[in-house]
Amino acid sequence: MHESKSQCKRHWHPAFFAGLQIELSEERSNLIFENEHLLGTKPTQIDVIIVKKNNPGIYYIKGDFVPIQFIVTSELEKKKNLWLYSLTDELCGEKDVVQLIQEYKKHQNQYLYESVMDIIVRANADMFKEGDNVCRALEEIMLKRMQEELEERERLGVNIGISQGIIQGEQYFVLLTQSLLSDSRINDLQKAIVDCDFRRGLYMEYGIGRDEGFCERDGSGSSDYLI
Repeated sequence: MHESKSQCKRHWHPAFFAGLQIELSEERSNLIFENEHLLGTKPTQIDVIIVKKNNPGIYYIKGDFVPIQFIVTSELEKKKNLWLYSLTDELCGEKDVVQLIQEYKKHQNQYLYESVMDIIVRANADMFKEGDNVCRALEEIMLKRMQEELEERERLGVNIGISQGIIQGEQYFVLLTQSLLSDSRINDLQKAIVDCDFRRGLYMEYGIGRDEGFCERDGSGSSDYLI
């Protein structure tokens, strides 16, 4: 089922909290991160505000008991603060998207990066399905994650089929990735990576591998043909 704009309510805060931890990772040992810290029970009040701009997108509010740092993500320097800068539903172009994907590839198995990347992809679905470079970069990520899943099963002694079958499965997964991106089904693509039954259902839905009688084994060693 496709999400309509009226049904799609994005929660930016968890991704922003993760993005801050990424940007401040070098100082992590000196910091304590608290999510949704309660400042008090009274209504919010600001008596005195003095704003001084030292760095693009970063402001300091002074004059109250607790100094406040105010961040405007759209004004941040992309080179220094890529992840916070990219927390928007208005990514500029293919070059920025490819750069983001390439950076994500270095950290794709880390929860903080997954949290930020997830909301960015959802908010900019059209950008992530446009352009050959974007599609190729995404396919590389998806195939790598799928290969890691297969290798993990093999490590646990699960029969996942002969090498040729794995290669064929990867080729079909590329086709499935392209189809889901074209239909803006980002959530289904993410689920297909880890859920074999769901992935087989999508192969059937798009008719992928039907003519060749392609089958894919699940974690129990059994297999289902798509015909």
